[in-house]
Amino acid sequence: MPKAQGSTELLAILGVALIYVLFFAIFASSSVLDLQTQKDLREAQSSASQLAETADYVLSQGDGASSAVLITLPPSVNFSTEKTYIGKPPSAGESVPSNTININIKDINAVAYTRALLTGAFPSSSGTHSVNVTSHGTFVNIGEEPISAAPSVVYVQMSRSQNILSYVVFTSHFVYPIFVNITPSWVNTGPSLSISPSQFVLFNGTSTVQLNFTSDAYDGGAYTGLMSVATTSLGSPSVQMNFTVPITARVQET
Repeated sequence: MPKAQGSTELLAILGVALIYVLFFAIFASSSVLDLQTQKDLREAQSSASQLAETADYVLSQGDGASSAVLITLPPSVNFSTEKTYIGKPPSAGESVPSNTININIKDINAVAYTRALLTGAFPSSSGTHSVNVTSHGTFVNIGEEPISAAPSVVYVQMSRSQNILSYVVFTSHFVYPIFVNITPSWVNTGPSLSISPSQFVLFNGTSTVQLNFTSDAYDGGAYTGLMSVATTSLGSPSVQMNFTVPITARVQET
């Protein structure tokens, strides 16, 4: 009996020791994971902040200013476009400003805000990437540059009872065809506006869009609006870029 009792006690001690070892192993593993998450968050926050600072800088330099930023996307990034995005998530309403850079790490956001309105997308894989940040005058695009429009702001000056044309040239910078959809927002009681074409596919070149303004005998002053441009590349992966081109028509009253 004493020997049996001694063996039982030894097994009990070993069992308790094993529980302690297991507990500390789990604790140590959890601490390592926490440290890794903290490291990933620091890298993500640094990347978001660098992109935001560069976006505001190129915006201040004017249309066409561009700079490359080296960023790191950790392996733990959630690449869902609702979680990790530039500008705003796809589900956000029109009233939500598109000035946010958000990188999600295990449901924790590394976020930075800009003065610039933003379009663009992150690379689709983790690692270190060189990302272009380009000003288009009224907004900044981060990432691949599918398309550009020149001029970035339309201004026409006309007389009463006059028809005048203005043009915006769209240029493709992408290896895949790009579908372009233009929606005018022109609710003025002054000059009428028609845009042609309003939809087209752009591939390896340029396409010119014509804006046709017609004033009547009673128009006078400045009239403003915009055209919303939505672009989608037809390759894989698909890249989207949405932006607006402000429009002003000034009608001389004399």
